[in-house]
Amino acid sequence: MGDNNSSKYLIVIIHGYVGKTSRYSYMDKAIKSIYSDAKVLIPKLDLGIFSNACPNEVVAKILDLIDEHWDKDKFDKVILIGNSVGALIARKVYVSACGENCDIPFEDERLKKKREWAAKVERIILLAGLNRGWSQNSHLSLGAMLIFNVGHIIFRILSFFNYRLFIFKMRRGSPFVTFLRLQWLSMVRNISSKSIGDALVIQLLGTIDDLVSPDDNVDLVTGGSFYYLDMPRSGHKN
Repeated sequence: MGDNNSSKYLIVIIHGYVGKTSRYSYMDKAIKSIYSDAKVLIPKLDLGIFSNACPNEVVAKILDLIDEHWDKDKFDKVILIGNSVGALIARKVYVSACGENCDIPFEDERLKKKREWAAKVERIILLAGLNRGWSQNSHLSLGAMLIFNVGHIIFRILSFFNYRLFIFKMRRGSPFVTFLRLQWLSMVRNISSKSIGDALVIQLLGTIDDLVSPDDNVDLVTGGSFYYLDMPRSGHKN
């Protein structure tokens, strides 16, 4: 994860949809075995199966949490880790922390402030990241397709009661995903003028992942500081 064990790290792990923080305890232990002084944050997010959480509110919550710990103890380096849709949240946290660009403004006032710690973000690690949002396509397994079809029916029913599920706000083409894509590309374009936004991005994707395809990383490749690693015989859940 790094080449300087004497550096003090703040590492933030962002779980995915219906994820539980307890599932990531093994990562906490693995990190501490390498960086004993690292501060590991695994925020508990309201992303249950019927959650209607606003993605930008989730991002704002994580930004505030990082601000709180940063103010208490200035860290040498920051690492953001996002799993599945948590990868979208992690990227939004970073692009927001780098500050707004006038060509693509942020849609939420809480995300506009540039953070001091953004310049300390060493890398962003995406675990099976749904970087363009999820969609029903030929890459899905039969089981995943069935789940999405049932979910779509439930979404239709709930929409009559003006209840929008969080997971459908992370769908490809949704406002959150679209704005993130545009803001990320804007951040990359402004790296030279702002001297920020060039953190290393690493995508770990299983070779038998039935939700994410390698094509989902097209926007990240444009940044130049992007590495894609295949995880043999690994699927989306593991």
